[in-house]
Amino acid sequence: MTGKTKCERVIKVKEQTRTPEEKKQQKRYPKNDIRNQKYTWWSFLPLAMFEQFKTFTNVFFLTEGLLKLVPRLKVGYASTSIIPLLLVMSVSIGREGYEDYMRYRRDKEINAQEYTVYRDGAKIVITSGEISVGDLVWLEKNSRVPADLVLLKTAEKTGSTFIKTDQLDGETDWKLRVSVSETQKKKSEEEILSLSPVITAELPQKEIHRFVGTIRMMTDSKEVLEPLDLENTLWMNTVLTGNLTLGCVVYTGNETRSQQNKTPNKSKNSRLSREMDKIVGVMVLFMILLSVFLTYIGTKGSFSEIYMLRFIMLLSGIIPLSLRVGIEISEQIQARSITVDKEIKNTIPRSRNLTEELGRVKYLLSDKTGTLTKNEMGLKKLCIGTLTYTPSNLNEIADVIAKGSSFPAKSEQDSKPRKKGLEKRLKEIVETLALCHNVVPSEEGGVVEYHAASPDEIAIVEWTASVGVQLVERTREKCSLLVDGTKNSFTVLHVFPFTSERKRMGIVVQSSETGEIVFLEKGADAIMSGFVKENNWLEEESENLAREGLRTLVFGSKKLSEKKYKEFDEAMHLARTSLTDRQSNISQTVSDYLEKDLELLAVTGVEDKLQDDLCLTLESLRNAGIKIWVLTGDKIETARCVAISSRLVLRDQVIETISEITEEKAAETVEYLEARKDSCLVIDGKSISVLLKKHRKRFLSTATQLSCVVACRCSPTQKAEITEQIREHTGKTVCCVGDGGNDVSMLHSSDVGIGIVGKEGMQASLAGDFSIEKFKYMKKLFLWHGRNSYTQSANVIHGIISRGIILSTAQLIYILCFYLAPIPLYKGMILIGYVSFYTSIPFLSILADYDASLEVVMLYPELYAELTKGRLVTFKNFFQWMSMAIYQGGIIVGLLFYLEKTIDIVSVSFTAVVLNAILTVALLIENRKLHVLATSLTSLTVYFASIVFIPEMKNSRGLFSYVTLLNIALATFTAFIPSLAFFAIKRIFFPETYQKL
Repeated sequence: MTGKTKCERVIKVKEQTRTPEEKKQQKRYPKNDIRNQKYTWWSFLPLAMFEQFKTFTNVFFLTEGLLKLVPRLKVGYASTSIIPLLLVMSVSIGREGYEDYMRYRRDKEINAQEYTVYRDGAKIVITSGEISVGDLVWLEKNSRVPADLVLLKTAEKTGSTFIKTDQLDGETDWKLRVSVSETQKKKSEEEILSLSPVITAELPQKEIHRFVGTIRMMTDSKEVLEPLDLENTLWMNTVLTGNLTLGCVVYTGNETRSQQNKTPNKSKNSRLSREMDKIVGVMVLFMILLSVFLTYIGTKGSFSEIYMLRFIMLLSGIIPLSLRVGIEISEQIQARSITVDKEIKNTIPRSRNLTEELGRVKYLLSDKTGTLTKNEMGLKKLCIGTLTYTPSNLNEIADVIAKGSSFPAKSEQDSKPRKKGLEKRLKEIVETLALCHNVVPSEEGGVVEYHAASPDEIAIVEWTASVGVQLVERTREKCSLLVDGTKNSFTVLHVFPFTSERKRMGIVVQSSETGEIVFLEKGADAIMSGFVKENNWLEEESENLAREGLRTLVFGSKKLSEKKYKEFDEAMHLARTSLTDRQSNISQTVSDYLEKDLELLAVTGVEDKLQDDLCLTLESLRNAGIKIWVLTGDKIETARCVAISSRLVLRDQVIETISEITEEKAAETVEYLEARKDSCLVIDGKSISVLLKKHRKRFLSTATQLSCVVACRCSPTQKAEITEQIREHTGKTVCCVGDGGNDVSMLHSSDVGIGIVGKEGMQASLAGDFSIEKFKYMKKLFLWHGRNSYTQSANVIHGIISRGIILSTAQLIYILCFYLAPIPLYKGMILIGYVSFYTSIPFLSILADYDASLEVVMLYPELYAELTKGRLVTFKNFFQWMSMAIYQGGIIVGLLFYLEKTIDIVSVSFTAVVLNAILTVALLIENRKLHVLATSLTSLTVYFASIVFIPEMKNSRGLFSYVTLLNIALATFTAFIPSLAFFAIKRIFFPETYQKL
């Protein structure tokens, strides 16, 4: 491995034995494993602890517990701070550890997939994670490519094979790959190694559509140098669709194209958690200012830090330490309810702290291939002039092919019988459909399978086979059709493959039977309309098919004389051997000699089958106020069709298509969009990059207001970038959903990522915060589980904050009654019991409650739109609850001090405080009234059964006297009735939307 430059790596394909020096050199390359974990076994505890102490409340209560160990500052037991803190952290760290362990197990399954490699002169089986740079790896049909390879040999004589790349770049088209010509000639690994091949490759990079390299070999004592480009590669996480294939590993692990396009897996916090932290920050500031004020008044102007710290510790109940653990428990229960839901079976919440995010999604960014569609193609319509053949009568064409009989071909309007000569024309059209493509058939076990760079082509060829014209052979030089038992062969003279620039594909063939030479071409209607003879039906029929969301292709043909073909062939030879502007010269030659006055044959309509109930799901999500973006690697035409067929585009909505814009036209384009905010935007990735670069704010402001945006030709990195830009610009919750490895970066960049279990892999499912099997599950996941999680968590926050303020206010009034002396009213086991047992059990009823029934929320998805505004946890709501809690805590202690016959202020006031905290939870319950009654009685039973054992409640026996019970009842209801009245008035005169149904 010598002689390489700084911008390349040199890989010597291994000899039959691996020397110690070679083994040592392998250490320079990364291990070939997939890793979605956040931690390692040794970093888990320190990093998880670090994550916990990034939360202010945890730091505060740890500091408070330590300060209580200082004699001059002691105002209670340190255990009252440390024990709840340990409980909170144990729950959080336990959850984090469990989730990361599950990621480890899933990664281990993928890394344990077995592959055959050639080492030490023999074939051996190793796991994917053990593969290293320079290995010769054998791949079987339909296997995942485990690393980035250079293709050396295939089972096909031509050295070609096909791969699926939708897990890498999102494109549905199968990609043709070609092996190195010299190594393809060899029959075994030994013969390949006898060439002493050395691969020179560029350094690892993100670009998935480009590769530059060379392979140097010794053959017949001569050095042969072959260039390597993209068509000689197999990228990691693509899927081989051809037969047995041999490749040499050039990149492994995080140096592969797939991993280079993957963003780091970072910890996510829900938006509700961030809102909660802001409120806690305000409460901390309030507590500190109040402590400073009490210190100043209590010391009569001579400020004392000791007094201030003691006041802070006495009023620390304002800061709800149990809030974090309360949310943790609620998230676990909410995640469990998702897991056991049989209507969305096998749905897995991988990030359980994000369940409430499902209830406030404003932007849904979806992949297309395998997410919105099944990636299963089928020919649905064939238009020939004014006649349209549909599935109900497409089979009638088979009668023409098989019997040569005439029949009354039906149009969709059940109109005119066929014209004279239709039978001959039909045969010519079907034959054209069976020839004009790049499909390669293969037979295995008596079953013929087709491989192509486009699923559209496969769908059409399968249809021609079904009506009696079967493709049985296709090489670079020959194409054979089987028609009614007779084999018709054609010589392939020229092929002009489809490109995104040309938007068409052409082929020149010569019949072996008649010697007739014909140019066949197919392409998009907008392109082909300029090449075919004048007609009165192409535009209308193409529009009709497009409105139905079908992928259209226009077919045309032109017969060539020997003289005309010879002239073209000579011109094409000159174009293909030109040293400059080769592609431009080729295109111009085809245009000049062939693409003029083509005979228009037919227009096909191919359906890309949508996911089950996709249209209904998208309609419900749109009615729920969610704006939907589709981010795909596919072509504009393909994505546009899916947008129409899935009803992302409303019937009367205009589709604005933007592609290939330059920086000079960026401002003009933004102005154009700003005037068309009611339209649906279809835009390519290049244009998005230009607009984000030149007019980021204006473009995002406009695009995020559109009801639908379809972004095409997007790389994995660009998908992630778009996600981050929308999050940053709008400040709203962004959810991403995808099924492929190319979607992992996007899922990681979102507020909440949903991975769908795909046909070709589990990467998106493993990397997502949630894993689902079907797109339609998202309707219930958002409208029901998301709604409940958000509302329940919000109510838990309100209840826990209120509970803490009631207790702290009681302490504050006690301090004021004793002339600002920093003396604790409640301490020891009372405080631990208050936050753990006495008032916590009723919160379980919140987690079983719902504000609207399943039938209502599914019938009226508009109810969800209210949640996306994020009004459940706001400073307005916080001050309402704070005011009620201050009143309750103040009136309880103040009233009991006023009553002369109160025996024990601690026992009586604490009992009233517990009762008020329980009753406050009852105010939050909408439907589970019996549930809250049962949990409240359970809490009171636990409370009264335990107080006799608590030293701080030494006078608790007096609680059961008539006078004491009367005082407790008076204090409790005097404190609670205003809150009850406030909720009653609000429900009667200012009801929420769901309460009106």
